[in-house]
Amino acid sequence: MQSVGIDLGTTNIRISTWDPDNPTVPARPLAIGAGDSYIMPAVIAFRRQPGGEIETVVGEDADSLNDGPNQVVVRNVKRYAVAEDLYVLWHLKSRGADWPSWWNPVARCVQVWGQDFPVQGVISILLEEAFLRAGVDPGFEWIAGCPVHSGLKYRSELARAITELGGNGRGEVSRIIEEPILFIALAHQLRPLEPGSYLVFDLGGGSFDCALAQINDDREMTVYGADGIPTLGGSNIDDLLADAIGYGQPDNLLRLAKEQVTPADPQRPNGKTLTWQNVVDAVKEGCFISMTTLCTRAAYRDAKTIWKREDPNAPVGEVIKRNPTTGQVKFVEQLNWDDMTHDLDGIILYGGPTKSPLFSEALRERFGGKKIISAHELIPDEIPDPELTAISAGACYAVGGQYIPLFVNRLPARITLEDLQTGQELRYEPYEHFSSTSRHSLEGFISEQTISEDPGDPHVEGRYQLTVTTTEGVVQEQRVLNKDYINTSLIGSKLRLVINRLGQVGVKQDSENGEPKNIMILESPPWQAGAQLAALNQLQENYRRRRELDSAQLHYNLTHNPFGWQETSG
Repeated sequence: MQSVGIDLGTTNIRISTWDPDNPTVPARPLAIGAGDSYIMPAVIAFRRQPGGEIETVVGEDADSLNDGPNQVVVRNVKRYAVAEDLYVLWHLKSRGADWPSWWNPVARCVQVWGQDFPVQGVISILLEEAFLRAGVDPGFEWIAGCPVHSGLKYRSELARAITELGGNGRGEVSRIIEEPILFIALAHQLRPLEPGSYLVFDLGGGSFDCALAQINDDREMTVYGADGIPTLGGSNIDDLLADAIGYGQPDNLLRLAKEQVTPADPQRPNGKTLTWQNVVDAVKEGCFISMTTLCTRAAYRDAKTIWKREDPNAPVGEVIKRNPTTGQVKFVEQLNWDDMTHDLDGIILYGGPTKSPLFSEALRERFGGKKIISAHELIPDEIPDPELTAISAGACYAVGGQYIPLFVNRLPARITLEDLQTGQELRYEPYEHFSSTSRHSLEGFISEQTISEDPGDPHVEGRYQLTVTTTEGVVQEQRVLNKDYINTSLIGSKLRLVINRLGQVGVKQDSENGEPKNIMILESPPWQAGAQLAALNQLQENYRRRRELDSAQLHYNLTHNPFGWQETSG
């Protein structure tokens, strides 16, 4: 059966196919764009006809249009489609991004002239045209890529759209895999990487994603962590350039002009004068280099909690890192660029904007030139233009089960704590980001939400119910909380739903009138793999060791230097 890999990007769509019966023949990207291009613009335009009917136009025809009284051009719809995740909303708000006039954030739909086009419907219109151009027959096996920060709603809508267009299956969310993971899996599948630790630096049209993977001596690849910035991509560079030079032409012409400008050919007139210095200034103004490198360090620190560099086969991490020569101890939050440089064997640049040497120069300066690897160096010639087609090609191999990423810090379950008396709920959604609070003790890897109690309203036994549900809606665990979990006589307290990144679920009770109570409800939840449990046990042991070290240091200070004098010499 034909395997189809789908890359629905923020700016473009790519489709690749692979025949599992001929595994030695690499996945093949298909020409779905103008002039046998491998990309079709992910742009849809709506036209209002004289009778009031609304016509849709997609691809290059839509990309060449401008907005008008009876015409609305929708670009970058994917960025807003994934904005149900609180992490994405926070980034959009922090960067001052306004909703486009055509986007209804409450209903999560494109809204033009009073008519709603839900996310799934827009995705279907775009993919239907892409499948038609690709000649994909119904009944195909499929895998699709998604940004690291996409939550359950977007994954479900994408999966349902694909299956309704002929994809085999019932729209399983498990067929949606993070894009940087697909890229490194493709690279490792076609030209096995040397054992070691690799970071994928993936700057796309609408977002920045990164993932850390380790490959052991048996060629097995394990993904230990990922992170992303959902409002930092090539489309943002385009916006800055358009503002800088007053470019009022359709966006596709600006992109073409930008691609023609290089350091070797620094100025090309194209309607408006665009220079290489414009590109440099836009990248710097958007803080693209500093923000992406800081994001990679955040992903690295998170991954260190479940990733032990010294033993590639160990699925547990080192919250504490000890220098064997000096005995000096570092904790995860203290790990710096030197530690990251030491641990990583390669940093792989992927994505159209990374063609600009600004990014490779900055990363070479930070990590050393030999560790920076471009997508073109890594992917064999059999895959045309890996900057455009690697995600869809990598997805083809996932259909055949060629690798299984261990992505443990985003849970594939909905966890709900419900007040049965008032109906108020605290909820963790599947694949939702955890709090970005920079606490790196054991309690730092949690998602906390709070129910505030009326001071005169005590907790009562059996009032609260905890429910764990799969992404398909199947209840895995359900229990009513009794006095084993909460102090029912405590008035005016707060209940918090506490979820450990590696799987455990608990309830924390705080009050000004009593000691805080923190009880784990699910010690070994149904979704927790053996590697996750081992990582959690190691976290607990490291946290215990850290407290012992802190206590010993405090005792030393009190007994040897009680007043904290600073010793000097000379």
